[in-house]
Amino acid sequence: ASASASASATAASPPTAFSPVPPNRRRAASAATFLRDDSSAPRALVDPTTDDGAEEGGPNPSRRSFLSGAAGVAVSSALLGSPAFLAPASAATLNYGTDKRTVVVTGSNSGIGFDAASRMAARGHRVVLACRTLTKAKDAAERVASSVGRDDLDLIPAECDLASLDSVRSFVEYAKGSVGEIDALCLNAGLARDTSAKEVLRTKEGFELTVGTNHFGHFYLANLILPQVKRNTGRIVVTASGVHDPDSPGGAQGSKATLGDLSGLANGPYFDMVDGGPFDADKAYKDSKLCNVFFTRELQRRLDLGDTGIKVNCFNPGLIVGTGLFRDQNPLFTKVFDIA
Repeated sequence: ASASASASATAASPPTAFSPVPPNRRRAASAATFLRDDSSAPRALVDPTTDDGAEEGGPNPSRRSFLSGAAGVAVSSALLGSPAFLAPASAATLNYGTDKRTVVVTGSNSGIGFDAASRMAARGHRVVLACRTLTKAKDAAERVASSVGRDDLDLIPAECDLASLDSVRSFVEYAKGSVGEIDALCLNAGLARDTSAKEVLRTKEGFELTVGTNHFGHFYLANLILPQVKRNTGRIVVTASGVHDPDSPGGAQGSKATLGDLSGLANGPYFDMVDGGPFDADKAYKDSKLCNVFFTRELQRRLDLGDTGIKVNCFNPGLIVGTGLFRDQNPLFTKVFDIA
């Protein structure tokens, strides 16, 4: 994650469950509670390591694979409402039963997104691989089929660039015609700039790139595609992060997350920071994760008011540096945490 460093305890730990409440009221919850179907309150699991364009492998792949796999288990369980500990994805676990579901995963070409997509496809579910480019999505589909050991999986590769609202709209239009009803939506893709970056990069519409991609892109996608999410049984899972909490080990390192009075948004998309302050790449990532948590809570509140029966959760896989989220980080940062 972007913090000058998510703390070593976070770095070495598999996924954990937390309620997305203010720091002074945060309370632990078991995985069983997090996944229980009768639990109506939104849950959060704390810190993202996902998305696009990651190269797996490199130093200490066994640790990385363990953490990524553990996160993939948690994500797929949260999306499907199934037991938390699922067998590894393999051809032997294929089950084309009556409970086959349609799942959309952004950033499914690397890291936990890829792992979760593989696990769900291996269980016979229909998986929409929503990636930054169609080339990445098609490549992910081929690798999922290869990892599962079959070429007849129900996979739909699609382009969804979260840094372009036009691309998000095009994806939703495509989903309306080619996907239909959605059982589960995983808002998983993300990016983190090098914490020392000084230049403000922007999305196609002019939003600061980190918040624009990690929050606004997913916010827009969720709003447009929500009518396709099944009532009563639908699930939405957001990859968030513990660094949204300034009192957490990772959140206490470097700049702290705060959205202030949102004054940065007053003049439209061309803001540097949500709170109106000068650009800070470290803080921008943490702020984007705070936005994710607030989004989760408010979306759940509104869905409950509408009596939709849809459940919304935040998810934290822990610190896994070998994913595309860290593609812009200082290599020394990733090497240190890859062996931690």
